[in-house]
Amino acid sequence: SLGYVGGELSAQRKKSLEYYLGDKLGTEIDGRSQVVSTDVADTIETILPNLLRIFTASDQVVKCEPMKAEDVQLADQATNYINYIFYKDNPGFEILYTWFKDALLEKNGIVKVYWDDSQKVEQETYERLTEQEYNLLIDDPNVEVVEKEEFVDEKAKAQLDKIKEVAEEAGEEIEINVPKLCNTVIKRYSGFGKVRIENIPPEEFLIHQNSKSIENSNFVAHKVYKTRSELIEMGYDREVVDNLPTNNTEIYNTEKFTRQDGLDDFSLDDAPDHSTQKVEIYECYIRIDYDGDGVSELRKVIVAGQGYEILENMPCDFIPFCSL
Repeated sequence: SLGYVGGELSAQRKKSLEYYLGDKLGTEIDGRSQVVSTDVADTIETILPNLLRIFTASDQVVKCEPMKAEDVQLADQATNYINYIFYKDNPGFEILYTWFKDALLEKNGIVKVYWDDSQKVEQETYERLTEQEYNLLIDDPNVEVVEKEEFVDEKAKAQLDKIKEVAEEAGEEIEINVPKLCNTVIKRYSGFGKVRIENIPPEEFLIHQNSKSIENSNFVAHKVYKTRSELIEMGYDREVVDNLPTNNTEIYNTEKFTRQDGLDDFSLDDAPDHSTQKVEIYECYIRIDYDGDGVSELRKVIVAGQGYEILENMPCDFIPFCSL
């Protein structure tokens, strides 16, 4: 894991990407042929449809088999549910396509499967609300009022003035409260829970070099950049997140630059707003004797920034990565 930047495997993957893209080799001589063979791309694109057809020819990527007669209905429900999660809640075909392509091109395709419970914040604007409608809106504990502007309901006022005039002509004195309307802007906080399946770029996946499998590895990590806003939405303390330093170690990742060549020529993070600045995050899964009983347990440790500020340290049951 320590040698993932500039290591032999990283260099091989970078070269595979260059061959796939048909980049110049740098050994060209003026006046001679500049043709670059695209054998790598041709081979991968020939194999890829046949691999995908195995998994996508049916509308069921998974089928659960019942063990007993009474399990038939439950197995059918589980089959439908899992396929719904994969193809409806997540872009199943795109996941398979990218997973196989990464495996063919860069030796390993990595997919991450986890439960996403991050909090989402949406801003909503309402106009001309009555007092009853406004109270009903803010009665929700997940709603925060950002702005509020009250004004007289001119249409209702005109109607009430006519009623008052009629009453006065009849010699009656009545007191009328003119109703008010309001415009408001609110923030709505909503809990978000779903199974998330994501393709992980190979250079973001770190694993102990002597591991035989992901499940039995002593150390696995996902290195990713997240904005301060995303970290706060994930539930981390705002004061801690605001003080995390940003860095630009991405500039040393030649694999990423090769893949994004021609898309982004400016590699440094130049976010104009503090909330969209990117922070380096390591989501680590490590086996360690945390309780001192002599037996190592699997723990999830999330660290951030150049000083590796610990955001989370908790026991976990499994490592959420799949390799192809």
